[in-house]
Amino acid sequence: QAVWVKGFKLLPSGPNGGSNANVDILSLDYIHDGLEISPDLIKMDIEGFEAPALRGAEALLRKKRPVILFELHSAAHLEPHGETRVAVLERLKALGYTVLAVDGLRDRKELNDQPLIRAGSASYDGFVAGENSAFVAMPNEKLDLVSGLIATTS
Repeated sequence: QAVWVKGFKLLPSGPNGGSNANVDILSLDYIHDGLEISPDLIKMDIEGFEAPALRGAEALLRKKRPVILFELHSAAHLEPHGETRVAVLERLKALGYTVLAVDGLRDRKELNDQPLIRAGSASYDGFVAGENSAFVAMPNEKLDLVSGLIATTS
């Protein structure tokens, strides 16, 4: 089984007239199995490649249950991979994760002592419908670690 993906295109064109870049990619499952590295935390800000990254990490996510901090990019970034924002979030839910939106300082000037927002609230739905939003995916069995940071109102 090939672990390197050759010729992966980043974007049709880069900002300010930049060009495409071909990069080699190593899956997180390969890093876990082949290199015997087991992260407790995964941070992803990968410009629309969230879906392919998660597909390449399913065994790791099922076995080691790391927390995932990620920025979910716009539909335009996900569409080339045949994915939607909702589908990415649902994949994590199917793997036994609770996905919480991270309410940063975009609209406020003061810190929030409960910056995590559960699904089912109007605020959460706004993050899911947005362009680029930050989320934390907690394994269900570890959710109590952040319970004090979860907003109790929408």
